[in-house]
Amino acid sequence: MVNKKWTSIRPPFSFNFHRNPHFKACSLWHWSNFLHATIPLGKKVVRINYDETCVQVFNSRLRGNLVNVARKKKREPASLTRNTHGFNPKLALTHLVCVCDDMEIQRLLPQVILVRESSVSEATAREISEEFGGKVCILRLERAWSTATVIREFFIRLRIALRHFRGTHEFIVYGDAYRAHISQSVWETAGRAGFRYCVIPALMTWVFQPCDTHVLAGCKQNVRILFSQALSNGGQAAFTFKAMIRWACILCRDYLNKKMWKHAFEHCGLVGHQHLVSWATVHKVGLDDVHNAPSTLPSLLELQSVFPRNSRLPLPHMFVAVLAQS
Repeated sequence: MVNKKWTSIRPPFSFNFHRNPHFKACSLWHWSNFLHATIPLGKKVVRINYDETCVQVFNSRLRGNLVNVARKKKREPASLTRNTHGFNPKLALTHLVCVCDDMEIQRLLPQVILVRESSVSEATAREISEEFGGKVCILRLERAWSTATVIREFFIRLRIALRHFRGTHEFIVYGDAYRAHISQSVWETAGRAGFRYCVIPALMTWVFQPCDTHVLAGCKQNVRILFSQALSNGGQAAFTFKAMIRWACILCRDYLNKKMWKHAFEHCGLVGHQHLVSWATVHKVGLDDVHNAPSTLPSLLELQSVFPRNSRLPLPHMFVAVLAQS
């Protein structure tokens, strides 16, 4: 058991690592390389990244988002109009996107959609899930946003989905520093499930999180295309919350599960080495060059730099999966 006093140590005031992107980048790579170095010989490592994104029923019509049919209809007297203004949380859902660097396993990953329980009935949610073979989990909640309870449920479903690969594969899961992702209960659940868990530094997900750098923009673009097609074919009558959930399920089936995301992890330097880090990533961080980070255990200072300011590190639970195999 780690002494609790070590979980609240603060760094010297002369060094503010929370504003030093170079140090945070090297700390992330150091942590990631260490987790890779602990993988037993003979086992294949699979990297997984998850993140949430909000999907609105009525998408903003931006330049380049309309399909050809919609462009023509826009010039007609009965143009493309919507009876809504601004953002309405009751007309939105949350998609917990999950991608990995293995095509075979990608098709098995749990894709979770969070909806307000007042917006869709349990029977409708079950009907849509069964329509797509039960591969998309639709959770009805009081508020359609991610909490520590939702993330624990996600890790449980992830463990069940990957149970047949446990003998030959090891899994490293990357998540950002959102408070629901780094709560102690989530670390405990991830550790018991046997996942090595690594946190993307706060305020740097736009550089180092594969979902942010390579995945979510394409997701939103595909939703806008589905939106424009439905608007041109059926008008306002085509928009129901059920239709929106189906679009999210189609997105999982036809976009997320049919693309290879390996390059996203390589470009972010999350594959156990930094030889394949993209120059775009190097430029964003402001580094002149990239060298491999060490594969040893990161220092407490490095771990603290990854978490948000004044966070209390759950040290007793951060390396449970590593210690279980030592």
